[in-house]
Amino acid sequence: MDHPLHPVPRQAPSQRNGRTEIEAFLTHLAVEQHVAASTQNQAFSALLFLYRQVLHKDLDGPIDALRASKPKRLPTVLTREEARRVIECMSGVHRLMAKLLYGSGLRLMECVRLRVEACPECNEGTWTLAST
Repeated sequence: MDHPLHPVPRQAPSQRNGRTEIEAFLTHLAVEQHVAASTQNQAFSALLFLYRQVLHKDLDGPIDALRASKPKRLPTVLTREEARRVIECMSGVHRLMAKLLYGSGLRLMECVRLRVEACPECNEGTWTLAST
């Protein structure tokens, strides 16, 4: 069995073009090592840098390696009813902050930095929110 860094039969240096070794190594990472797509992409970028910048060697044609699959992630979003039920379970400042975050689209730290100020030109009991 060949070493994992040499998944293809070794050839004389004069016969190597680099492309087949890179393809075999990247395929080995995806199929046998089960690495993440980002890890395989980083290895591919490092190898391209090695061949182009260090060895000053152009690769013959495109690299056609089996690519690692990227996981499909769906965003988790609450329905309006679920959000309402969560906010109803809160009280006090946390409930106010949750309502502001949900209703206005503020980011958490924007909401945390808000200050409540009385509005001198407004009727008694009217408040304005100001960011610091």
